[in-house]
Amino acid sequence: MKSGGIQHAQTQLDQAKKIGLKTMVGCMIESSLSISRYVGLGAEADYCDLDGYLFLQEDPFKMVTMEKGVIST
Repeated sequence: MKSGGIQHAQTQLDQAKKIGLKTMVGCMIESSLSISRYVGLGAEADYCDLDGYLFLQEDPFKMVTMEKGVIST
């Protein structure tokens, strides 16, 4: 969300890796609908923090699951 969308996030991730930076994909507190779009990018990053949906009292979409620290869609 902070990057301006999935395409911008991919570009930023690619540019950071090109110049040798460590990378992280993260989220704010948001539904699993938006987080599910970033799970693939998380696999390309050095660090991944996509658990923001767990802080919601009710996630209407339930598109992401986490088991033993592994996020899947």
